[in-house]
Amino acid sequence: MKVFREMMGVSYWVVEDPSEISTLINTESRKEWETKIAKSGNPRSLRAWMRGLQTREWGLKTLGLQEIKISELVMNSVNAKTGYSFKEALEERKRSFESDLRRSGMAISPLIVRAEDRQLMDGYCRYHVLQDRGVTMTFAYVGTRPTGRRRGLGIKSIRHLVSQSLDLNGVDGDRGVNAGRGRLPRGGRTCQRYQVWRAGLSSFS
Repeated sequence: MKVFREMMGVSYWVVEDPSEISTLINTESRKEWETKIAKSGNPRSLRAWMRGLQTREWGLKTLGLQEIKISELVMNSVNAKTGYSFKEALEERKRSFESDLRRSGMAISPLIVRAEDRQLMDGYCRYHVLQDRGVTMTFAYVGTRPTGRRRGLGIKSIRHLVSQSLDLNGVDGDRGVNAGRGRLPRGGRTCQRYQVWRAGLSSFS
């Protein structure tokens, strides 16, 4: 549900519930980004962003405009085949948007910002209009990468952990891991312990 908010003389329609923000970002905003990818001559950064979109945790935040970074790659994007220029399109949209704000005082949507580097991912027109008006604070939907994700262990890490485990059980870890083309010694309680230990490792992969 959208609610009405005001900040520094600017009106906003905002969504406050994190799950509703996530739905909004992954439906309406995603469609807009897909359209931009089709128009832009340099969609790589947007595609990378969209690949991890559904895993992000979203929240409504108040940010200083000076905290938010704009992408030079986006600002300078052009499509030679279609003649599309982001900067030229932005200037046209700014004039139209500023005119609508003066005439009707309409409420705007929050910006969309990537949490880890405060990069602006959507709302370049709104950002520049707010900047031109001397606005220093704004509402933003901020997407944070999930924490506590477990990554797969590399072969060197696995060898080291196996070696440590065998040493604790009275087996030469280096010989057990590295001898015989990396095969562990067969049989015995140590191998049984290793199999249990190895099964526990699967939770990290």
